[in-house]
Amino acid sequence: MGRRGLETERLRLTRPVEADSAGVFAVLGEPRTVEHNPSELLADEEDAAELVARWVRHWDEHGFGYWCARERGSQRLVGYVGVRRMAVRELP
Repeated sequence: MGRRGLETERLRLTRPVEADSAGVFAVLGEPRTVEHNPSELLADEEDAAELVARWVRHWDEHGFGYWCARERGSQRLVGYVGVRRMAVRELP
């Protein structure tokens, strides 16, 4: 696993880096991709850069977090997957 990520038959999962902001915006800036979770819609690439920076910090602080999902054999970001620490109603 580690920094290199994970691979499946169709996808390559990598830890997010700053350069992923444009790809994240391409996914989360499109209303159809967040139709069932509209709170994730990003307004612009600046929002995407801030989101990716949070993902990177989470990895640095906790050693796990969201992965960027790419088509295997490509740099094209097609989504993200993973878990993160969070509080819901002030409970971890």
